[in-house]
Amino acid sequence: MTPEFNQQQPQQGQSEPPPFPFNKRPFCPYEPIEKSIEAIRVLVVNDLLHDESDLSDLARAEWGASAAAKLERERYISKFALDNIVGNITRLVRDPDVHVAHLSKAGEAAEEFRPQAIVLSGTLADFDYYDPAMLRRFARFVEQTTVPVLGICGGHQLIGLCFGVRCVTLDNLEPAERRTDRIFEYQYYPV
Repeated sequence: MTPEFNQQQPQQGQSEPPPFPFNKRPFCPYEPIEKSIEAIRVLVVNDLLHDESDLSDLARAEWGASAAAKLERERYISKFALDNIVGNITRLVRDPDVHVAHLSKAGEAAEEFRPQAIVLSGTLADFDYYDPAMLRRFARFVEQTTVPVLGICGGHQLIGLCFGVRCVTLDNLEPAERRTDRIFEYQYYPV
């Protein structure tokens, strides 16, 4: 790491600071954001797996008895992700109208709620673990909607998948080819 990027040195027992120059601190300072959007209706779509009906046959076969625990973990994490997304919308908009729906009900929720924007959460599981019929329904919805759709992390990948993009691991393998020992990236540096 070069001094011009980060002059902060790690203390005994601490890891090296991240390699980016954010005022020579290992974090981004919070800056207040003026709420410049008066009002908006936003549909937040929870892309994480929710229950057994969301699973593909492959997921059922590979996960076996651990499926219930994996689904519980996804539901637990989705609470934090959704709270974060809704909180960010609330911080940006003076009068937000936010509705949250699961991926399996996104099309119906959009039809009823009539959002002006759609935000897709991230994901944990590979998409070949998702029920293919659910993904096809969502793909038809995304292809036909005129509402702007923003995908966060796995949600961004899902949008690509809906339009025929090949989603691969960081080392350019199909997800099924690299279930373990994957190269992961967290924010700006490999973990």
